[in-house]
Amino acid sequence: MDLMGFSIVFPILAPLLLGNEYNFFGFDASLTFKTTMLGLLYSIFGIGQLISTPLINYLSSLIGRFWVLIFCSFISFCGYILMAYTVFEEHLPLLFFGRLLTGLASGTILLSQSAVHDLTNSSNR
Repeated sequence: MDLMGFSIVFPILAPLLLGNEYNFFGFDASLTFKTTMLGLLYSIFGIGQLISTPLINYLSSLIGRFWVLIFCSFISFCGYILMAYTVFEEHLPLLFFGRLLTGLASGTILLSQSAVHDLTNSSNR
């Protein structure tokens, strides 16, 4: 789900920010400004993932992988709902926050792989 959340927004956010149907910026912004904001919006997901991955893996060793996966999935869900809401409200800072929130909750890729490794034994591989 984390990789889908990273890549599915590329075809969605580009027309929203670069087109003229929505007014996220509140003024007549240049194409350079719009593409810069789009690049920052794309990159903030990875920044959140970079920050949260060590913390998520540390928490999983303390309280267990299952609960951390459930919590991060819930946070991702809230972030995607927030991003969908901001499309209708045309509120760019909230869109950045929703994208950061989904990035912070998406540091579970390694955690999911280790959970699958724990569930399989040598005869199932």
